[in-house]
Amino acid sequence: QTFSGDCCGGSYVDEAFWRHMEQKYEAKFTDWVSRKPKDVLKLKREWLKTKLIFGSGGAKRALVVLPPSLANILEEAGAMDEDDDGELELSQREMQAIFDPIVNRIVELTDAQFGASARPPTKLLLVGGFAGSPYLQMRVKA
Repeated sequence: QTFSGDCCGGSYVDEAFWRHMEQKYEAKFTDWVSRKPKDVLKLKREWLKTKLIFGSGGAKRALVVLPPSLANILEEAGAMDEDDDGELELSQREMQAIFDPIVNRIVELTDAQFGASARPPTKLLLVGGFAGSPYLQMRVKA
């Protein structure tokens, strides 16, 4: 029997979201992070909500509700419009860029386990909080 694994949980998707924000908004975001620790927690909670519904209902984009302190900074810098109502819109392409490195690895590991099995498995059990991700489930089923 062959066993394999890797670090592929939802926290790695969270790290990818954080890197996305740092790359997209640069010092505006990193300065805000260092000055607003309570609001950082609020953003992490809002991201968690977004992460756990991405891929459901065929949505082509995702919305993350930003803490007002961050929304104001991004509006003042011209990185967001007032019309955005404090919501950051992430395109499907952006969300896939955040999710896919981790999801692709999960799919690779799953495929390797199925291929190494003497008898083809009939079931796959996803575990952990990220197992509830509609996007992950869709990709694993494909």
